Amino acid sequence: MEGQEKQPYKEIAPYEAKIERIFDANLLTNYETTMTYMKAIEGKGWLEDQPQGKDIKGSFEHVMDWLKNPDNSDSHWSIVTLYGWGGGDRYSVYKDGSVKFKASFGTPRTLAMAKGIRFPVEE
Repeated sequence: MEGQEKQPYKEIAPYEAKIERIFDANLLTNYETTMTYMKAIEGKGWLEDQPQGKDIKGSFEHVMDWLKNPDNSDSHWSIVTLYGWGGGDRYSVYKDGSVKFKASFGTPRTLAMAKGIRFPVEE
């Protein structure tokens, strides 16, 4: 429809949006938007397909427990890794909740997607 702006980051086609700047990817302060972008990069079902349990390093539950629980066994680390779909893609998650896509672990498709939607990328 002419004259209407596209609504960015719908699950179907997030890469169509034109983003002017890198947004604040943060699981503590900007959770919903960060998760929308990460799901756009990883694809539908990524989170559901992850191993479940806060004791499984690299899992979403482990990362969220690490961020919110000072008694977590990894609480002494300032950064942990969150695995993308199948463990191929990886994200660095910092103690302040900020998240960066690790370029060295991304597939060409997911790296292009992350850069295309202006997700913070760790080169």
